[in-house]
Amino acid sequence: MEAQKSFQLQWDKFAAAVAYLTECSERDETFGCAKLVELLYYADGAAYLQLGKSITGSNYIHADHGPLPEDWQSLADQLEREEIVRVDVEVLSSRHQRQRPLLGQKATTSPLNDQERSILDDQLRRFAEFNAGQIEEYSHDEVAWRTTEPQRVMPWELAGIRIPKLTDDVKVRGQRIAEHIQKNGRQISRILVERQDAI
Repeated sequence: MEAQKSFQLQWDKFAAAVAYLTECSERDETFGCAKLVELLYYADGAAYLQLGKSITGSNYIHADHGPLPEDWQSLADQLEREEIVRVDVEVLSSRHQRQRPLLGQKATTSPLNDQERSILDDQLRRFAEFNAGQIEEYSHDEVAWRTTEPQRVMPWELAGIRIPKLTDDVKVRGQRIAEHIQKNGRQISRILVERQDAI
């Protein structure tokens, strides 16, 4: 199976994934828009690795706080306009607030199939104990985030590859691996990452 390298947003799947994550996170006191977008990224990345395509069709950009769906603010506004979610602002302290999505009246998860729900559930379990700051910090160890310039689209070919400490040499090597994968396909990426002499 040849994996796609970029995707077209599928609004119905995107809205359904947001609704599903929001509904499943009702009791998560750390859930807010920041955690939501990170969960979307990891679910889409897991789907890319398992299925060769993302759930939502969204591409993600390198934002300061981690991966962010391309045109996020427009998408967030549309989610509210269409009553998929509504966003409450919670004041956490004099310097911090959380934008908390709540399920809207017209939310539906029906566009998602069982496999997509399972992938979303996996990410909810994986990051259940993470707050927004922790998941943000975790995402900063993604090779895709580290090797992409700010505000640029992150390459799907690097989904799921993490490096705890990234030196300049490793960053250059990661870029070479990405170029090699783009030319030759993902199936060899794990070998390239594990073997220092491969590239």
